[in-house]
Amino acid sequence: MTILFAASELAGLTPSDSSVVEDSGSGTFYTPYSRAAVRLGSTAGYAFTPRLGAQSLWWQHWAVVDVTGFGNGVYSEWLNNAGISMIKMQSDGSIYNFTFWNGSTYAATAGGISINAGALNQYDIKITAGSGFKVYVAGTLRYDSIIDGGVASMPAVTDIASFRKHCVVNFSSNSWVSEVIITNSEPTVGWRLLSDGAFAAGGVNSFSGSYANVNEIVLDDTNYVNSTTAGDVSTYAYPAPAVTSFSIKAVVLGFRAKTDSGGPQNMLGVARIGGTNYTKTIAPALDVGYLGSNVIYATNPATGVAWLPGDLSSTELGMQSAA
Repeated sequence: MTILFAASELAGLTPSDSSVVEDSGSGTFYTPYSRAAVRLGSTAGYAFTPRLGAQSLWWQHWAVVDVTGFGNGVYSEWLNNAGISMIKMQSDGSIYNFTFWNGSTYAATAGGISINAGALNQYDIKITAGSGFKVYVAGTLRYDSIIDGGVASMPAVTDIASFRKHCVVNFSSNSWVSEVIITNSEPTVGWRLLSDGAFAAGGVNSFSGSYANVNEIVLDDTNYVNSTTAGDVSTYAYPAPAVTSFSIKAVVLGFRAKTDSGGPQNMLGVARIGGTNYTKTIAPALDVGYLGSNVIYATNPATGVAWLPGDLSSTELGMQSAA
């Protein structure tokens, strides 16, 4: 099982422009799993994941609030590693319809699924390159592109590498997305993403700036921590999970970060356990503009086996600057 990506906020998802913001308003995300959702509030704005490499199998979970009316809203699309949109899940005002790339144009499948407008919904999609896709709503299979869509195969759908969530393309409205989880093997149906922010400084604090600069909702790029010396480390303590009776698939550390013209040009994620720092490369790498990046610890690096709920209380998370 490989988790490729997980994010509920703009520490992970990247906004296309300033119209894409975090929103902590009631009803825009599931509590206690998220602290906020990403709000898409313009005709051009979208939130996107990094390119995660060409995947022949793509499982994805996401939570969303969408609107109806004012049709032709491209709510969700999946792109290949070349940046070409392969599959679109599109609103006509009351129904999600589906189109796919057939090598020369976008062709429609038959039928669709109704939109539960203005309410929180959980979706999962399974995309198999060359074959087709299935869509689950609240854990129930609701659409199969072969059986319901009448398309025997999709040979031009070569691979899937990234996800974009759009608002309505011809009407300025709002749409919200959270709990995005992507794997290339194990089904995401029934999975949830629990997100939280730091509540205190950890055992090492070499970066300039307070932990309060990196745990805010909503995001404020004028508050930050920074390092001018390679090898600086800062870690943070996190609150106990707000849910009970769970198992852990992975611990994911999300960043919104960038480089400047001088100083360290790279950054590592850090899990600090028992006084030892376990570093791991972030993806994607830093750039001169802000990007959402992930570090995924599929197992507890101190034990080498699956995370246990009790491990979380003794784990600090943070980052290390690198040359």
